[in-house]
Amino acid sequence: MHPFTRSSTSGTISAIVHETAAPLAQYAKDAPAAAGTMLDRLLAKNPRERYQSFREVRTDLDQLAERSGLTPMVPGTESAPPGARRTPYVGRESERAELRRLMEGAIAGQGALVLLGGEPGVGKTRLAEEVLAEARQRGCLALTGRCYEMEGTPPFIPWVEVVEHSARITPRVAFRDVLGDAAPEVAKLVPELRRLFPDIPQPIELPPAQQRRYLFNSFLEFVERGARITPHVMLIDDLHWADESTLLLLQHVADHVAQMPMLIVGTYRDVDLDVQRPFAKTLEMLTRQRLAQKVALRRLPETSVSKMLQALSGQSPPAPLVTAVFAETEGNPFFVEEVFHTCRKKGDSSTRRDSGGQTCESKTSMSRKAFVW
Repeated sequence: MHPFTRSSTSGTISAIVHETAAPLAQYAKDAPAAAGTMLDRLLAKNPRERYQSFREVRTDLDQLAERSGLTPMVPGTESAPPGARRTPYVGRESERAELRRLMEGAIAGQGALVLLGGEPGVGKTRLAEEVLAEARQRGCLALTGRCYEMEGTPPFIPWVEVVEHSARITPRVAFRDVLGDAAPEVAKLVPELRRLFPDIPQPIELPPAQQRRYLFNSFLEFVERGARITPHVMLIDDLHWADESTLLLLQHVADHVAQMPMLIVGTYRDVDLDVQRPFAKTLEMLTRQRLAQKVALRRLPETSVSKMLQALSGQSPPAPLVTAVFAETEGNPFFVEEVFHTCRKKGDSSTRRDSGGQTCESKTSMSRKAFVW
């Protein structure tokens, strides 16, 4: 139901511009409260109160599905929106078992920082997201923050996103209690908190030499207090793009995480690592001081490529097709999916035209028949 529909076009336009949508409960009494919170944010009049990216929307939708038992639309099913995709998850049994072991330890109070490395497209984030989904099922608070390769990215950005994410999915009163006396310093990182909690006092004036340490200790106090209530599993994605401030705070948390109910999973590219970026030095330090455990994610073997093609197509792929795709992609999951979708489109279109056009046969040396099995 459109929340702003009125009896006339002009009335509808006026409602869209000026009115606030009625609460979701007015339309669906049994809807989860989190769904109403999401819709309120999606429809907020103030742009600053809305989601700033669809990545945030997707994260909250995943949380909503996990916590409420709702069934999300799965790409490849009849109910999925056109063009929607989610890379199938196959293999990675040993890596996932290790991450699960670390998660169990965190739930028991022995936290850890694990750095998940691999080449672009190998599935680092996908594996981490599977671990986060399992953490939610175990009752943990699963949070995500990401680093970005672009000019002007604010400092501490993945930690800012972690706090914002937690503030969205945690009841407001409980979140304020977790902030506690650390609220003024945490609000330095996330000024939006002052709008949510006008009672947050102004930060203490300190000499510049002491400001960063006080900020870091306050942030540590905040996350530790929250983890003592509900074990935390955090994903800090794309650390190879992290700025120095983000990495310094990561080091500070890593110094104490072993005594906290918290698992931090950081992903990074371990090929062509830019030694000019601050992460290279941080990686060496964390490893040398044994503050982090490294897990290397490699390309899929041919058997896993076969499983991935089966998941993408819903059919058992012919052996020649598996061999050809494996040779073309060398087992990189991203390329496997891209080759599959590209060649399927070309294969579909080639059946509707004369033989003069290019088909997947010219790209992967396989017959057209193999790709429409």
